[in-house]
Amino acid sequence: MLARAAGQRNFQHLRSQTEPRPVSTWPDAEPASASPELPAFVVKAARFFDEKGRFTAWPARTSLQNLCLWVLWSAMPADHAFTEREISDHLNMLHTFGDAAILRRTLCNLGLMKRTKDGRVYHRCEVIPSPEGAALIKLLAGRSTLRRSGTEMQRTAASASR
Repeated sequence: MLARAAGQRNFQHLRSQTEPRPVSTWPDAEPASASPELPAFVVKAARFFDEKGRFTAWPARTSLQNLCLWVLWSAMPADHAFTEREISDHLNMLHTFGDAAILRRTLCNLGLMKRTKDGRVYHRCEVIPSPEGAALIKLLAGRSTLRRSGTEMQRTAASASR
């Protein structure tokens, strides 16, 4: 009733009109690592990666999930056959939330990876990243985990599985 008396539709509308927003949510505020030519969607997706380039949380929005998976795709070596254990170990080095299965499944559903019908062998599909995916890959390319070569990642995954 108070909101209606003030001429607003509901309490949330009244609160948004009267409370000052924190500086971080102002429209012109950008993270220090973001450049002005990057789309806001790419900057939002980059927040799901830590300073080492690891994927820290599974986004709720499917469009953000799909965009973030381009970074994992780019960190996988091309022309290499992975067993399920090897791809899980490789993905575990690239994320921190401990669910390699959802990453494997979603990478395959998006066509970024393919697997045999029995799920034993995985291959990276060679596709051209979306413009947003390419921008996110470029933005995160300098972070330490993603700078390692595919061969080094294979060696690390092989030693971890022993």
